[in-house]
Amino acid sequence: MEVKIKGCVPKSLFARMYMREGVYSRPVEAFSRMLKESREVMEQLRAAGYAPTHKTLTPRQAQIVIDHFGLPDIDSPETKKYFSCSTTVTPSRS
Repeated sequence: MEVKIKGCVPKSLFARMYMREGVYSRPVEAFSRMLKESREVMEQLRAAGYAPTHKTLTPRQAQIVIDHFGLPDIDSPETKKYFSCSTTVTPSRS
């Protein structure tokens, strides 16, 4: 599945996608902590211009997070504003 990221994505939206509400009382803090705990991700994010005080992730930064942590559930009205998916089917060779 290919994901297209449409513009900057609020960090709070990413936090809710990865850190389910009800499980984490403060999803943004938990998401920020998850990022900080991965040295590799933080290095890549910083190289892409990220700072922990930023309220949004650029498409490049968002892709870094998705590449490292996997694709969260993006099938909600709120996320469709920022993401679109397309499935590419490759025919199998017999």
